[in-house]
Amino acid sequence: MTIETEHTLDRLLVGLARPRRRELVRCLVEQPRSIADLSTILDLGDSAVYENLRVLRQCNLVRSSREEGWTRYYLVRDGLTPLLDWLRTTDSTTTRRSATAIRTRREST
Repeated sequence: MTIETEHTLDRLLVGLARPRRRELVRCLVEQPRSIADLSTILDLGDSAVYENLRVLRQCNLVRSSREEGWTRYYLVRDGLTPLLDWLRTTDSTTTRRSATAIRTRREST
C-alpha cells in the first residue's frame, strides 16, 4: 500500500468515525439533499450539518452542486473504493496468515 493510499484510507476512517457523519452518508445514499433537508431529517442545526459535510467533503465522500438556487449535497460512491479495496486486501492477507499459522502449528505438534 502506498503512502498516498494510506493517507486516503486514514481520512476516510476519520470521516466515518462519528455516528452523525455516518447518518449523513446514509441520508445521501437515498438522494442528494440540501443542508435544510438534512437538518430536518437529523434534527441538527444547519451549522452542525455543514461542519460534518465539510469533513465528508475532505474525505471525498460528499460533493455539492447548485440546483434551483439550493446547494445540494450528494454521495460520491467511488469515495468508498479505497476502504473497500483495503478490506479485500486485508481479508486475503489475513486468510493467508491464518492458514500459514495453522499449518505451522500442526507441523510442530
